[in-house]
Amino acid sequence: MSDQIPISSPSPDPPPAAQVVIHGQKSEREAALERELAEERERRKAREIELAHLQDENHRLKSVGLSSSSPPTPAQRKSGWTFFDDED
Repeated sequence: MSDQIPISSPSPDPPPAAQVVIHGQKSEREAALERELAEERERRKAREIELAHLQDENHRLKSVGLSSSSPPTPAQRKSGWTFFDDED
């Protein structure tokens, strides 16, 4: 006589989370987060491109302004009394 009980119970269904992992299904929240992330990436990319264009334009305008005119001369010192001059 054997003391072992035969196991003939049916296997339980896997939990719903396991099904999602196995089949790769995404929840509505995950899909919404992915869309939000993609939109944020597009906004950042557009902002960086715009910034690069503005920097290029700024550099171009500064280089055109410097090459067409002579370098600025230092301002002449004003004659007269200043706070630091002696009152001799």
